[in-house]
Amino acid sequence: MDERKILNFFRQAAVILRDFLPPSASVIGPLVYALAVWGLKQQASYREKIDSLKVWLLPEILVHKPDDFILNFFASNEALKQAYQDEIAASDLKTLHQHFAVLYPLLGLQDPFLEALFWPEIECGNFKEIVAQYKPKVEKALQEIKAAEAREDFWPALGRIFSGLVELGWQALSEGEVRSWLKQWLKDQGIQ
Repeated sequence: MDERKILNFFRQAAVILRDFLPPSASVIGPLVYALAVWGLKQQASYREKIDSLKVWLLPEILVHKPDDFILNFFASNEALKQAYQDEIAASDLKTLHQHFAVLYPLLGLQDPFLEALFWPEIECGNFKEIVAQYKPKVEKALQEIKAAEAREDFWPALGRIFSGLVELGWQALSEGEVRSWLKQWLKDQGIQ
């Protein structure tokens, strides 16, 4: 698979999305990234997936995990372990539970939309910044999508992007390769 062909497709997808979103929209990169990952996984229900993103504004659904699960999540990831060394050492389970509810969808479940929305912070290990900015940043992204949905041609345009990704025949690529290319594309485009 020609990497240039895929990167060109990402650029074209961003151009299409810019037609629906304000120039300062933070959701362009995350939408392209998520559509690409969902396409790779052949998850054709992209509209349901986008509609269900609002569940991540309810992180309390993840607060009720056992303490051992939470501690293992933080201790098994070197970057998290370093960022939360004081909380782990002090057994500050209250803070760890609260931060887990935000970080687990990004790092544990690897939700592609959230991962792209916060990838600069993830790359820098600014996990506490993610927690602090999580709700306003996700709310802003969802508001941008909701505003774009007001145009009746928004969902068909996303469908064309998604179909185009699938037609590229890139299912033979590994998810890691595609995620790596997408992250590089986001960085190169300065989309955030």
